[in-house]
Amino acid sequence: TEGVSWNLYSLLGNGKTVLLDFFFAACVPCQTYTPEIEQLYQDYGSGSSDLIVLGISDRDDDAVLDSFAIQYNVTYPSGGKQGNGNLITSNYMSWFSFPGWPQYGVVCSDTTIFWGLTASIGMAALRSKIDTCSIITSTSNLKRDVITSSISIYPQPANEMVSIQLENPKGRNVSIVLLNLLGSVVKEYILENSGGIIKQSINTKNLPAGTYILQIVEGNRVLSRSRVIITH
Repeated sequence: TEGVSWNLYSLLGNGKTVLLDFFFAACVPCQTYTPEIEQLYQDYGSGSSDLIVLGISDRDDDAVLDSFAIQYNVTYPSGGKQGNGNLITSNYMSWFSFPGWPQYGVVCSDTTIFWGLTASIGMAALRSKIDTCSIITSTSNLKRDVITSSISIYPQPANEMVSIQLENPKGRNVSIVLLNLLGSVVKEYILENSGGIIKQSINTKNLPAGTYILQIVEGNRVLSRSRVIITH
């Protein structure tokens, strides 16, 4: 409503997680949960960190949205008909189940979309997915230790097997840990006194297709994170 244009893919390309809040001003459930979205927005840095919140109305003009923002103390950006909110909402209606308002989508920096999230006081479901996106984003932002300056993960995407090769010139005791996007360990290999070149294969045949996080760990310290895609 302030004349600022937002481009989803530009935000994602800059490593942002985007929470899409589909609402309209006269929607009573939207009115109930808007303060929860505002609190979430503040808890995650009010737009100054990795989370951006965008409110999208398919029917309200800027004047209505400005009044709504004042009434419910909304500080995150919102757009309506004058910002093509109707077209954006129509697109998402054609892509996903859209039984009513409000609807929320959490989009990670790698374009993973979590949809159909249950609204609640505290917004636990949304917070969980936002935190999951943070794990994904960290795979490309974490600085690597010397131990993993040369690491290969192949094939990508993987089917029945994924292989890891890395240099361990200092002979450290390290672990290779594969986690799902909920942060649960699904595979772990402890490699003791493993100097030189480390090679490890992981059987992924029985793992559900999707995105996983591969960590190289020394003690309680994560030396490297990499994304692994599994397809079947």
